[in-house]
Amino acid sequence: MGSLWSWLLAAVLPLAKKVLIGLGFGIVTYSGVSALSTAVINNVQFLIGEIPAEVAQFIALFGVFDAASIMLGAIAARASLAAVKKLGILTA
Repeated sequence: MGSLWSWLLAAVLPLAKKVLIGLGFGIVTYSGVSALSTAVINNVQFLIGEIPAEVAQFIALFGVFDAASIMLGAIAARASLAAVKKLGILTA
């Protein structure tokens, strides 16, 4: 029974360590990317407020704001994955 527990601990502890490191890194990365994206969105909203309402409605009609949100999300995901791979947390 003792060898079963030692084998189980040897298998689970490295996995648990990687999971906890990944979660911690994810929280830190999310905080940084969230602050950056909030700053970008606030800047864009300020700039949109400077253009006439008709032009803003026309831009919204084409879905430019939705496309910008999707692109910001993709950039955030890419940055997170690149940082995780560079730090060696995720190897694949």
